[in-house]
Amino acid sequence: MATDTAPKSETALKQDVDQIRNDIEALRNDLAQLLKTTKAAAASRASGAKAYAEGEIEGLAERVRELTEEAKTEGRARLSDFEERVQERPLTSLAAAFGIGLIVGKLLDRR
Repeated sequence: MATDTAPKSETALKQDVDQIRNDIEALRNDLAQLLKTTKAAAASRASGAKAYAEGEIEGLAERVRELTEEAKTEGRARLSDFEERVQERPLTSLAAAFGIGLIVGKLLDRR
């Protein structure tokens, strides 16, 4: 009787070992699939973040272009006003420029 139970034990042990090997292999496959899925999800999020950042940068660049154009327009208008005032009162403008020159000269001479 002892010989009948020994082969059954070895057979059962071999089946258990084979089952464990199968389980380990299935676990490896599941982990590999999980890793692929995680990489794909991370790549998708990174791609979305990149697209969002590019959109924000483009929006900011457009706003900078608009502000630059507004500044140019305002500068041209101020220059035009200044030229008109100089043409209207050339002697006053000359005296003001002379006075400013004297003040700047005195300030620079002190150094």
